[in-house]
Formats: sequence, C-alpha cells, structure tokens
Amino acid sequence: MNRVVSRKSRERHLLDRFLTVAGLEVQSVEQSEAPDFLLQVQARSIGVEVTEVFRDPDPSGLSPRARESITDRIVARARSLYHARNSRFVHVNVLFVDGVDVQSLSRERVADRLASLVESIPVGSTHVHWRNDFEDPSLDAVAFLTALAVPEADKSHWGISRAGWRTKLSTELLKSAIEAKNEKVQAYRAKADEVWLLIAVEGSRPSQFLDPEVPPETSDLASRFDRTYWFNSVHDQVVCWRSSDA
Repeated sequence: MNRVVSRKSRERHLLDRFLTVAGLEVQSVEQSEAPDFLLQVQARSIGVEVTEVFRDPDPSGLSPRARESITDRIVARARSLYHARNSRFVHVNVLFVDGVDVQSLSRERVADRLASLVESIPVGSTHVHWRNDFEDPSLDAVAFLTALAVPEADKSHWGISRAGWRTKLSTELLKSAIEAKNEKVQAYRAKADEVWLLIAVEGSRPSQFLDPEVPPETSDLASRFDRTYWFNSVHDQVVCWRSSDA
C-alpha cells in the first residue's frame, strides 16, 4: 500500500469515526481532493477537509511522528528481509531504546541485524523474550524483542511497543492547523455548498498523546470554514466552532 492510499484510508477511518461519535447522518460520502471528502446531507453538499495534529518536536528537534516513521520503516524492512530468507511465520514485537538518535542509525544495517536476530531465536508456540546485553553495536537501538511462531502468513505481524506521556493541547497547535488550511477555503467552496475542517487525532501513538481537555482560549481561532471540528478519536470527543469569518 503506497503512502497516498494509506493516508486516504486513515482519513476515511477518522471521518467515519467522527460521523458516528458526533451522531451526524449523511446520505453519501465521496472521496475527493481539495477538500478530502464530499458529503451529501439532505439537499446540501458539504466539503470536509481532514487534518491531523501531532505533538511538537522533542528537545533534540526530532518530532515524535518522525521517530515513529523511522522505526516503522526499520521494522518493516526487517520483516521483509526475514521472509525473503525464511518460510517460518513469526509474530514479532520490538522495543527501541528510549531517546536513541534514530536519525543517525544505518536503517538497513539495523533491519538486517533484526532479521538475523529473529532467525537465530528458537521461536516456538510460546513467546520468546530477548533482552539486549549491548554487546552488538548494530543493535544498540533495540532494547527488547519478543517473538512467537504463528501458523499463517496473515498472522505474521511485526510491530513496535511504544510508550509516552500526554501533553496539553495548545491553542497554538489548533491555530497552526487552521492557518495551514484557511488559504484553500475558496477552492473548497467551488465544490460544495458548505465547508468543514476536521482537526483530528487518532491517538494510538505517542506522537498524538494529547490531553482531551480543549484549551479555553479558543474564541480567536479565526477559521474561514463554516464549521471547524476538533475530534479526539481515543476519547470520543467532538468540539465544534462555527466560524464568524465564513
């Protein structure tokens, strides 16, 4: 699945969840571009632009989202290398060392060593746990790994264990999301009677561990959309601002 298809699938999932939680009934949903979706609600067409927000970068300058993307690619590559050399199906979970500079890693080298490590583990019908003794520098970024033999390819999942802490949702984060889309509102209006902005967090990864409490100082968000929604999927939280600028 390429990145565009993956992004659109994610956006559609968020939209469907939002419509359910908000209790909004629509007659049809059409995938589009600029805006992302066109809804038919009774006799009106509504354009919905979906945008996700993520936590700010850590002190090193690397955003949690970028860190997740890099480690995702390493593990996906390790899985590919493993299956190119082995017919045994395994379920693998990897924990990377907290705070490690993943940008400086040789991703291909780490992926190859991860694949080789799983190959060397006597995997059976119960979970096997491997803990790093840090004798192999090429695996210094990996703290822990579990592996389990599975009978079928569709159960051969390679994933990453992640932890993090919640941070407050700031007005600045909301403003930034709105300002990035405001300049496109007129183009959206050419396709629909009404335009909505859906600012969402799926919330299952540390890059989106945001406190569900919406900042009180949101009266000056200055959105040009007819409606601007905040949607926290984890907490089933929907907040709506109707724009006076629309």
